Amino acid sequence: GWPTSGEISAPFGWSRSYGGYHKGLDIANSWGTPIYAAASGQVITAGWGGLGWYVVIDHENGFRTEYGHMAQPPLVVEGERVERGQQIGLMGRTYGAGGYATGVHLHFAVRHNGVLIDPLPLLER
Repeated sequence: GWPTSGEISAPFGWSRSYGGYHKGLDIANSWGTPIYAAASGQVITAGWGGLGWYVVIDHENGFRTEYGHMAQPPLVVEGERVERGQQIGLMGRTYGAGGYATGVHLHFAVRHNGVLIDPLPLLER
C-alpha cells in the first residue's frame, strides 16, 4: 500500500532534475502528513540517521522498506511489530549527513534481498 498521500516529486533511478541516481521515491505533501507502513513487518531501525528521522521495516519475505525525512522522532520503536496501514511517523524535511531534503516529502525506498529497487511498480494505484 501507499505509505502516504501526495505527489511524486522525484522518481527512482537516474534523474537530471534530481542531479544523479535517486535511490528511492519521493512523495511530497505538507508538513505533518501521516506516514504509514506499506506492509506488515518488524521495525528494525527507528531514529536519526542520514535521512534525518527515519524508519526501516523488515517484511520477513526478502523485502525491507525505508521511510526518511520525518518531521519528528518516529511513532514506532525498534523491535515493534507493525501492521500495513499503521501510522509510523509524520512527513517533514529533516536530513542528516548522508541525505538532503529540498522540501517537505517522504523518501520511500524498497530493498529486495538487499538491493534497492523501484518502489512504484509495487504500490497499489
